[in-house]
Amino acid sequence: MKKLTISLFSALMFMALSYTANAQFGARAGINLANISIESEGVTIEGDNKFAFHAGLTYEHMLSENLYLRPGALFSIKGYEFEIEFLGETIDAGVTTTNIEIPIDFVYKLAAGSNKVGLHAGPYLGMLMGAEDGEGTDVKEGFKSLDFGLNIGATFELNKISLGINYGLGLANIAETEDGDDTTATNRVLAFFVGYAF
Repeated sequence: MKKLTISLFSALMFMALSYTANAQFGARAGINLANISIESEGVTIEGDNKFAFHAGLTYEHMLSENLYLRPGALFSIKGYEFEIEFLGETIDAGVTTTNIEIPIDFVYKLAAGSNKVGLHAGPYLGMLMGAEDGEGTDVKEGFKSLDFGLNIGATFELNKISLGINYGLGLANIAETEDGDDTTATNRVLAFFVGYAF
């Protein structure tokens, strides 16, 4: 499954980068409101949203008058916040993960006066670079190295500047578990960003 997913994304990226006409590079940066939904033995646990950030580059290619293909490469911080009261002390049990993420969005653009509104949706592939708990301890071994899911969102374009919102729904179980452990964990990220087209 992992090899199939990587092969699919590699093929889509090759197709996207094979076209240079009607293409435009851009940069994007913004904040993440991240969380991880954990389910174990039929019980679902969700911590508080983690305030983090993402930044990276995008490449936009026109497929038709209104339809565009927009792959990208982002550095993204995810995880969740979770505090436990123990013996009168508050313990931070949250997790911070650092990831390289490759979104491949299909964007449909509509005119809004002299500006444009874009509605986008598409898959993403994420690769785990590191993970730490609230005490700064390395917990990367507790997570799988590959994540994938779906993005959906919208942008408002003012010339070369764009303002956007994106929701990333993780579909992969990112929990590294032992045999017999039915624990699953999936990413959930609401992002707000600013983009600039070169």
